[in-house]
Amino acid sequence: MKKVVIGLVVVILSIALLVTLPFMFKSNQEDYIDFSKVSENVDDNGKDDDTLRIGLISVAGDNKSYILEKELANYIGEKLNKKVKLIQKKSYSDINLLLKNKKMAIIITDDCINCGACEPECPNNAIYEGADDWRYSDGTALRGNIVLPNGKHVNADEVQKPISDDYYYIVPDKCTECLGFHEEPQCAAVCPVDCCIPDENHKETEEELLQKKAFLHNE
Repeated sequence: MKKVVIGLVVVILSIALLVTLPFMFKSNQEDYIDFSKVSENVDDNGKDDDTLRIGLISVAGDNKSYILEKELANYIGEKLNKKVKLIQKKSYSDINLLLKNKKMAIIITDDCINCGACEPECPNNAIYEGADDWRYSDGTALRGNIVLPNGKHVNADEVQKPISDDYYYIVPDKCTECLGFHEEPQCAAVCPVDCCIPDENHKETEEELLQKKAFLHNE
């Protein structure tokens, strides 16, 4: 009987300790630190090509954590010679969603084997064989003198010089990442060597890409 009583006392004390332990060691930390309150808010239009954006998730901690992250980010920026902005989100899934929503044109890298699988898949006729000339009017409703959504004045029927002489290339002004046509870029979907990748130099929002599609096809 004595052993049973002692056992019960031990169990009760253990439970009490587990309940009170967090309060015994509680600090001034917050359960959730919203770094966006102490960092620069980052615009999501993707037009600031010279800025390196670093995604962070908020964690339990004080602002010292943010300061350390900021110092590290600035160090990376100095080494890459780029401006740095921190993007704070509540979870990795939020950051992934942000990256997913950052639309951009597609570019064909020099890993291209010139198989030609991508060219017929493009709904905007934005893909051309290396060394081939191209026109804005190819596969679009554009004709004559026009002003592109980016403000550039061009003649849609005028022959343009090839962007690449060695392998297939994509005209960024005509690429809409297949938005409004397919669920994913078709060139990337059919490429056997995965050389069709997002073009970091031509970032656009989903809205901008859809507006470009409407412009190209006079919708």
